[in-house]
Amino acid sequence: MKLNNKGFAFSTLLYGILAVIIVVLMVIFALYSKTTDEIYYYASLEEEGLNRCVEQEIALENCYANMSDGSSCDRTPYFACLGLSDNFVNGSKESIREYLTKHTSQVGLVKAPSGYELEYIFKGNEANNYINFSNETWRIIGFTSTGLAKIGLFSRNITKKWDNANSSVWSTSTIYNYLNNEFFISLSDKNFVYLSSFNVGKVSSGLSGDALYNAEKSDKFSSSVGLLNISDYIKASSNSTCNSGYMTSGKCNSWMTSKSTLLLNTVPSSNNVYVFDSGSSLITTAALNTNYQVVPVVYLNNDIKILTGSGSGTSADPFVIGR
Repeated sequence: MKLNNKGFAFSTLLYGILAVIIVVLMVIFALYSKTTDEIYYYASLEEEGLNRCVEQEIALENCYANMSDGSSCDRTPYFACLGLSDNFVNGSKESIREYLTKHTSQVGLVKAPSGYELEYIFKGNEANNYINFSNETWRIIGFTSTGLAKIGLFSRNITKKWDNANSSVWSTSTIYNYLNNEFFISLSDKNFVYLSSFNVGKVSSGLSGDALYNAEKSDKFSSSVGLLNISDYIKASSNSTCNSGYMTSGKCNSWMTSKSTLLLNTVPSSNNVYVFDSGSSLITTAALNTNYQVVPVVYLNNDIKILTGSGSGTSADPFVIGR
């Protein structure tokens, strides 16, 4: 068939489009092949690790079968394969509340004021309250009389808005959705976390003492993860003027004030949220849609225990926990 100029141009266009499609498909198949290879590679590593653990378990079982009491069997390789220490598996453990209250010399640990939700808190500029949880170093804010431990992740740099749309409703806010979905899912020990009621009440400017705390707890919402309250900063400071002067520069220094943070409570009838500013050591306000640093807060279940002698609570020697 003889083609005229228009036919030749049209066929050239079709061949050009076909060539582009072929190139795109080749790229897609190449990417798919790469992704598949990566998945296979990492799956192979996991399988190899599991096989090593099985081999260690069989060796340990054989040792026990051939020994009268098993006391000479080396359990360390098997426990190490599982990510545990032999000491932790067999060591004595105490609940966080029990362990810390027995050690009354624990740096920074004091009895909380009557009527506060926490029975004990860490107060002052120095506090041995570092704890390993979900492969990161957190800090204990305090614990309740029922043994729930309130902890915050100060060690990770997270910057978020309280809410992208300037809404002050906690349950639909941007930060709530981030903390209770993406962040919570990332925790390796999610089953350690207690679904707790966080104090999300709005706080009018100028409130202090019981009036401030009552405003905070006037509205509660159950969440797996929350943020720090204004009262957490006030209670942690040894400066008595922080209670009434928390919006005044330099009044609220404590172990908690090394970084600026977004707080849980918002201002009534406004688009503002309370924030702690580490530069001036005061609590101030910012727009709900302003990027600010975040300290995720969770409550650990009361069956979570500290391994006796596992750590001193310092940054170099955090407490080791488990069930």
